[in-house]
Amino acid sequence: MQRQECIEDGHGALVAITSTGRTAIERAAPGHVRAVRNLVFDALGENEIDSLEAAIDAMAARLD
Repeated sequence: MQRQECIEDGHGALVAITSTGRTAIERAAPGHVRAVRNLVFDALGENEIDSLEAAIDAMAARLD
C-alpha cells in the first residue's frame, strides 16, 4: 500500500495498492471465497439467500 497526497482535499489521502499488495490479494482470494461460501452461503437455505439478496439490494439502493 502507498499513501499519496489528495490534492482536492488537504485533509485526506489516497491509498494505492502496490504490485506486491495486488499479488497478496490475488493469492488470498481463492481461500477467502471458499471461507465465505462455507461460513455464509452453505449455512443458508434458498429462501434465506433470497432474503439476504433483497436486504443487500435495499442497502445498495441507498448508496446511489
